Amino acid sequence: MMSTDTSVSLGIVGLGGYAASITDMVLRHPELAQGTCRLHGVFDPNPARHPQRVALLRGRGIRIFEDYDALLNEPIDALCLPVPIDLHRAYTERALQAGKAVLCEKPAAGSVDDVDAMIAARDQARRPVIIGFQDVYDPLILEAKHWLAGSEIGRIVHATFRACWPRDTGYFSRNDWAGKLKHRGAWVMDSPAANALSHFIHLAFFMLGEQPLGFARPRRVEAELYRANAIENYDTCGIRVETDRGPALFCMTHACATNVDPILVLRGEHGMMEITFAQIIVRNRGGTRTIPRVEQPHPHMLQTFFDLVRGRRPTTAVGTLEMARTHVVTVNAASEATPVHDVPREIIETTQTREGAARLHSIPGVETLLRECAHDNQLPHESAKAQWTRPGGSIDVTNYTHFAGPKQG
Repeated sequence: MMSTDTSVSLGIVGLGGYAASITDMVLRHPELAQGTCRLHGVFDPNPARHPQRVALLRGRGIRIFEDYDALLNEPIDALCLPVPIDLHRAYTERALQAGKAVLCEKPAAGSVDDVDAMIAARDQARRPVIIGFQDVYDPLILEAKHWLAGSEIGRIVHATFRACWPRDTGYFSRNDWAGKLKHRGAWVMDSPAANALSHFIHLAFFMLGEQPLGFARPRRVEAELYRANAIENYDTCGIRVETDRGPALFCMTHACATNVDPILVLRGEHGMMEITFAQIIVRNRGGTRTIPRVEQPHPHMLQTFFDLVRGRRPTTAVGTLEMARTHVVTVNAASEATPVHDVPREIIETTQTREGAARLHSIPGVETLLRECAHDNQLPHESAKAQWTRPGGSIDVTNYTHFAGPKQG
């Protein structure tokens, strides 16, 4: 289904949170206000919770629906689905069955089984589906990929990533699936690797890919998983992935006292590339070059989606289901490879956050540990620098098509 005019008729699921941000971008951002998109309607199962947002949208002639199928029955071309992880597969499949293109929030799903079902539904419907890993839609990221192909740093030897994002108990109680393994019977596998910091895992696979729009594919996943908070899944991890294009190491935590923003490092034979939220730095024999990144990649993501819906060639990379699948395979395999180990309670530091009721549980020295692990290309236990760590496990994912569930301790 496609509109007869040049714009895309869009539906969005949700009135609050990230859905509200997407709605505002569609309505206000100048790059999206020149006939590219018309917001037709918004579905929310309980619009009474958002009276001001409802009034604003209705004042602009945008319809509000309390039933998802009612929105699907409208003459729209595409849907944005910033919904909980357990709904990604079901809502995408229903949208495709109704002939709509889909922009689904990251991760693609909680299990590789669900991602493969989404791929099958997309292929049957012959409608575009992309995943909202926003960094890959930054035009500078595609340009940086071309630099790698041009031997800016030589053959890539390995990739490393580290990040420390403090998250208190308020974060883990913000909804009914935070830190959970399952929700409403579906895998969500919520963790820093699956959710908040997943963008850079996805980005690493893209940057490692040989072709300009290609991506690396996992072959073996080795992991160490740890928990300082009272949650089902882990809040701290080291994950090493052997890919068809070389190894990648990911070290991340939410159980930290100090914020360390994400940094992805691609080390080559005669140089390195560092990617952060703010910039890309290339260091090679010719010196150092620093290029600022765009502050907001989300409008580029939306523009890419609308181009695909209209049958136009995008000007950025595209976060396909196949590329997003590599991330889900990594997350699933990490949990199958090793159990989650509890950090000894006696070493965990607890502080009151500014919100008052929430508390931050942190592992002393974890920021330094993960920095050194990334620098030395080691998992935490391999480094022998923290007594609370435990040996991890590994699993072959060459033909990985089913998530059997987390390994029990």
